[in-house]
Amino acid sequence: MDKKASALRRWLGYESRTSLQNYFFFFFAGFFFAGFFLVAFFFEAFLLAGFLATDFLLFLAGLDLAFPFPAPGAIRKDSWGVISSSSGMVIL
Repeated sequence: MDKKASALRRWLGYESRTSLQNYFFFFFAGFFFAGFFLVAFFFEAFLLAGFLATDFLLFLAGLDLAFPFPAPGAIRKDSWGVISSSSGMVIL
């Protein structure tokens, strides 16, 4: 085993524990990290779902923020004949 791997094993305390202790340590460490990433994933998913639901309600109210198409009743034509939405995006 090379020196880096050996140092890592010592730093983790791998060589000072029994094989059963190592099994439980890495088993629960794996659960901890998997749980952390699952919580982060679902937090992001709920955050995105909340944003999209809010944005869709604003879209229905004619206050489009992030939708790439105009809300109903929010289309207007300026004096140059350019059609745009309430967000200022030009409609081609």
